[in-house]
Amino acid sequence: MLWGLAVAGKASVAAIVAISVAGGVVQIVDSPARQAFIGSLVMAEGLSGAVSLNGVVMNSARVVGPALAGVLIVTIGTTPCFAVNALSYLAVIAALVMLRPPRPGARQARAAGGVRAGLRYAASRQQLWLPLVMMALVGLLAFNFPVILPVLASHTFHGNGGTYGLLSTMLSVGSVAGSLGVGFIRHPRRPYLMAAALAFGAFLTATAGAPDVAVACLTLLATGRPPSRS
Repeated sequence: MLWGLAVAGKASVAAIVAISVAGGVVQIVDSPARQAFIGSLVMAEGLSGAVSLNGVVMNSARVVGPALAGVLIVTIGTTPCFAVNALSYLAVIAALVMLRPPRPGARQARAAGGVRAGLRYAASRQQLWLPLVMMALVGLLAFNFPVILPVLASHTFHGNGGTYGLLSTMLSVGSVAGSLGVGFIRHPRRPYLMAAALAFGAFLTATAGAPDVAVACLTLLATGRPPSRS
């Protein structure tokens, strides 16, 4: 969608922005629900592995998806990409209907004021509010790849949909490797997290200064993958 915004004429920009805003509103509900849903599909002892596996599957799809989309954009245009994406959600709906959580009786009734109680609980514990603030800042300022990569591909490197697909694929390949690595780390230590944060910022900076697509691919590959565990 954002690639279309990067190359669209002025007459269609407003419509694309409106669609993007509507999609973002859906993500506000969809993304937290999907993350919380994992906990109801596995037992407690398998949660760490399930989270890692979910990350691998999601990022693997982001490897194949942008590559396929790049080919479709170059060969038949952007409209079929939207059609294929829309149809793919039929499989998602079918999978949700077929799912049977292993703990159907463990669900508890929702308490009144649950969000406010959760915020008060998080605010009273540094080990919760500090990572939440950190992730809010990183999410606000750094995780803007869907917005930046189309512009980087079209305006900076003067490429096409294939260029955008390549950049997205390289980022996702690194993310797959990172998700696999997380599965081996049950309790990350503070030095590891600090090193990962510093490396993430360094490779983002390197991507910003990349002189060509090849260098950008390498820096995005490293951006998606945290440093190896010593």
